[in-house]
Amino acid sequence: MSTPSVTVLMPVYNCARYLNAAIESILAQTHRDFEFLIIDDASTDSSLSIIEAYSDRRIRVVRNPANLGLTRSLNIGLRLASGEFIARQDGDDISMPERLATQLAFLEKNADVALVGSQARLLDEFGRSRGRRDLPLEPASIRWANLFENPIPHSSVMFRTRIVRDEFGGYDETFGCCQDYELWSRLMARYPVWNLPGRLAGLREHSASVTATRKEEASRLVRLVVERNLHDTFPGRAFTEEELRLLIQYRAHLAPEEVAPFHHLYSELKAGFLARFSNHTASDDFRRTVALQFARIGYNLLTRDRFLAAGQLAKAIRAWPPIALRQPWVRIAALGLLGPHARRLHAMRRGH
Repeated sequence: MSTPSVTVLMPVYNCARYLNAAIESILAQTHRDFEFLIIDDASTDSSLSIIEAYSDRRIRVVRNPANLGLTRSLNIGLRLASGEFIARQDGDDISMPERLATQLAFLEKNADVALVGSQARLLDEFGRSRGRRDLPLEPASIRWANLFENPIPHSSVMFRTRIVRDEFGGYDETFGCCQDYELWSRLMARYPVWNLPGRLAGLREHSASVTATRKEEASRLVRLVVERNLHDTFPGRAFTEEELRLLIQYRAHLAPEEVAPFHHLYSELKAGFLARFSNHTASDDFRRTVALQFARIGYNLLTRDRFLAAGQLAKAIRAWPPIALRQPWVRIAALGLLGPHARRLHAMRRGH
């Protein structure tokens, strides 16, 4: 087999329930020239037997002798990958058929870009739609969003092997999770990174995901990356504990009394960011990104303070009017009317 253009890298640990869908989404790609490197991290369920049941010659399976964790498994995969480009996918996520072809064409056309992600669909444990994830597109917008949270889904990325592996040394193994956020932050300080507008990845949300099972560790590591990004972006600006807490709290849910101080800090940082990176002018995508952030604050406030939530949604529309056409207004109205009862109903529904 000749050297493939792309290595699809998929570490797996006890993903049996979702693994067939993940594997088949890669084998169904319209771009056929790839190797599918699967690192089984000493799974204790039937994951390995599911993988070995596939006879496709592009699949290459490596089994760790012991459970090493996701970050070390990723670096093993980076060392073994033979493709010029690496596409990432987790064992419980899926890729749309045109994903590899679309991202490869973009990277081949834009030689200065180190990494490209995409918009995403959100799926529940049964593969049903749970909505969508809208993300910034352009490098400046991504760097801005990166000050608050990870704006590039791990299972949506394709990157240049020589840059991530050879120049940056891969993933930081002191990060047991959030290793993608840490790596993207280092990359975008030196190279342009983009998200494509298509929804090329399906991200599964379920109770066994890392996000759900390692919340405390993830919060600590996110804070570490956010603090580092802020100091790199605003050198000489000291951030208080309260300011850091507010910026990190945005990732979860701001309480009603936190909204005003958050916006005061947000406005200061946005002005400084645009002065440094965008010649005082916000692009259409930057305005869209700001609107998405305001809309998220508003959506999260619906069950706590519907009037404050409405103000945040109005702020989003003022920042970027087209966002008004993209909001789930029926759901927003229902949450606004039900208020705190919406949480109990959601919990009851998930209990079934």
